[in-house]
Order: sequence, then C-alpha cells, then structure tokens
Amino acid sequence: LYSFCTLLVHMFRRTIRVLGGVAAGVAVGSFATATTNWAHANTIKVTEAVTVAPQPCPRCRRKRRVAVYGGAFDPVTNGHLSCAAEIVHSGLADEVLMVPCGPRPDKPKMQTKATDRYVMLQIAVNTSFSPGFPVKVSDIEIYEPKALATYDMLSCLREQNPGVDFMFVVGSDWLQSGQDLRQWTSKDGKTGDRLVSEFDFLIIKRPGYDLPGNLEQFGPRFNVLSLPHGMNYVDSNVSSTEIRKRVAVSEQVRQFMAGNHLTSADGLVPTGVLAYIQRQGLYKQPLKQQQ
Repeated sequence: LYSFCTLLVHMFRRTIRVLGGVAAGVAVGSFATATTNWAHANTIKVTEAVTVAPQPCPRCRRKRRVAVYGGAFDPVTNGHLSCAAEIVHSGLADEVLMVPCGPRPDKPKMQTKATDRYVMLQIAVNTSFSPGFPVKVSDIEIYEPKALATYDMLSCLREQNPGVDFMFVVGSDWLQSGQDLRQWTSKDGKTGDRLVSEFDFLIIKRPGYDLPGNLEQFGPRFNVLSLPHGMNYVDSNVSSTEIRKRVAVSEQVRQFMAGNHLTSADGLVPTGVLAYIQRQGLYKQPLKQQQ
C-alpha cells in the first residue's frame, strides 16, 4: 500500500513539471504529503493488527485428564470394557488408558505372556468401541522384566506426557480396613505418600466392598466415580478368573464332543478376543490350575 501511494505521488509530480503549474504543484505537493502520511499511518495500523496475538480460550488452559486403568487383563472381559466406557461417560476423565501389567513374579499362576494380554486388549478396544471413543491401550509395561510399581508407572507416563493430568483407577476393594496405599513401594523404596499426594485416584465401587465414610483417611485426592444427569453405573461383574475356567471347560467338552464349537465364554468377552484365545491355545491347563 505504501509503495503504491508513493508511485502515485511520483506520477502526479511528473505531470506538474510538464504543465509548469506552480500553484497546481503546491496543491499536489500537499496532496502527496497527506497521501504519504495516510499510507504510512495505515500501514502501521495494518502491521499492528496482524501482530496482535489472539487470547487463549479459558477452557483450553486445563490439562487433558487421563484415567489410567491398570490390571492383568488375563484375559480382558466385557466387564473391563464396560468399566472403561463408564469412566468416559462420567466426564471425570477425557480419556482412559488401559495398561496391562508386565510379568508378575508374585503371581506364578499367571502364565499368559504380557504380549498376549496386550494383543487381546488391543483387539477388544478396537472392535468394541467406535474409532473416536477415547479408550486406548498402553504398552508401557509389557516389555519390562516385571510389572512396574504404580508410582513408577505413573511417574513415567507423566514424564512422557507433561501436558496431561493422570489419575489412577482403583476398586473399592483396595480401600478396606487394614489397607494403606501410603505403604506402597517403588524402585525408590516406600513412596506411597508421594503417590497419594501427587496423583488423583478414581474409585470404582465393587460388589461386596462398601466405601468407608471418610475417604481422606486414604489420601487427599480420592474421588468416587459417579455419572451425571441421574444415570446409573452399569456394572458387569465378569472376572478374568471365571473366563479362564470356562475356556478350560469348553476345551474339555470339545475333546469329548467332536464338532462342538460352542464355548461357555461366548458373550462374556469380545468375539475377537475369544478367537485369539482359541487360536493361540490359551487357558487349556486343568481347572485346578486356573484358580
């Protein structure tokens, strides 16, 4: 804009020199000065308008809230998926991150490899939820020599994702008399105090395990899962232990009834997970080893 006005003034001045009009030249000179000043002023205004940074939206200042739902998932059941979905529906978390634990030396009966449990969880999430539904699976533990302590796992996730607030999902069975999360340990020793003070906890009510009246006795950041708009929590009390038993029973039935492809685990786990179990030959050991 400034360059165009300068060119325009130059053309007018050249015309005046040809005509020789002194008075007209004075007039054009005044016009030129005014035009130049106008162009300069408006150029500054335009530049200032372009460089003004937009104010951030107040709602965008809050960190994304991610609920970490850990467990063995040996195997994942429809109950696990229902719980993850209800956490999203509650609005207390923007996303649920399901974390299958690494190897558990303290549980010698858990023979299923971490990679198999991770694959089953990926199959379940990607076939049970719509593409945009905010439930994901993490592999943070499956290549570790053993399962990470809760504080170590949450600290690692926090370090990898500084723009996220992580909360840990626990069942009400973890908050019974005699249980104290402050006594939990990690690679740095007893870090339970840091665990309950640095992270939020989301409590899922479990059948048969009532919540104590005062949650502050466990820590300052414990909240009970509740649903908005008068909705009721949909609970599917399907345990992984029961699924393992049923798969073993179905395998024994097939040995005596050739051609019978029915399984008593149908409808309790996603179809793709059940197919993976059968193709990989998981949970075929005798029932007494499934306890």
